[in-house]
Amino acid sequence: MSVKPLYLFKHVFVFGLVFGLVFWLSIHFLVNEKKEVRVPALIGKTWQQASQEITAVGLKTRVRDRQAHFFAAEGTILTQSLKQGEIVPEGREVYVDVSVGKDPAWKEQVVGQLYRDAQNYFESQNISYIATYHACTETTPTNLVLDATWDETDKKMNVLIEDQTCQHSWILKDLQKGKYIESFQQEMRNQSLQVRLVGTFSDNDKVVTDPRPGSIVQKSNIIIIRKE
Repeated sequence: MSVKPLYLFKHVFVFGLVFGLVFWLSIHFLVNEKKEVRVPALIGKTWQQASQEITAVGLKTRVRDRQAHFFAAEGTILTQSLKQGEIVPEGREVYVDVSVGKDPAWKEQVVGQLYRDAQNYFESQNISYIATYHACTETTPTNLVLDATWDETDKKMNVLIEDQTCQHSWILKDLQKGKYIESFQQEMRNQSLQVRLVGTFSDNDKVVTDPRPGSIVQKSNIIIIRKE
């Protein structure tokens, strides 16, 4: 029995169509398949370094947030959305939080606040070295933060708290120039602190104190003033 040419043509056509479609899909999948890459470590690096490393492995990066931070310089990566070493498809985006450095208005976050609230702020900034001092109050103590200074040398936060321990403590302010010495001396006398001058000073002389500004001083302490 002979096979009709039209019938044979239909079967060959359908077979060719299916084979072509499967072949095209296979090639399309192979061409468009994204290879997998390892996420690099970004935390602690600068934004420029992080961008270069991310681009080099075939990923993308985007800033999610900018945060003030005591220990991380401006432009330092604080967090990354994809973990270091994680295997992900090429082309994925990694979101990062970037430091803007120490907030110049950080004192507003703690002075006048309850000490426990100030502690929460210090914890958010990874500040673990905190020295507390207690200023005398004749009223019921509220544990309010009266003043705070950051010791850059020792990476320490000095905190003055209102209390009934009557320790009479103050945080020493920055004097800067000779023209402020007279008013500074009077303020220290009012707080029963002694001031000694080393040398003579003109109004424009740059001066420093010992202990240095930001230090905690107490009643009867001696403060030395000298030229810078």
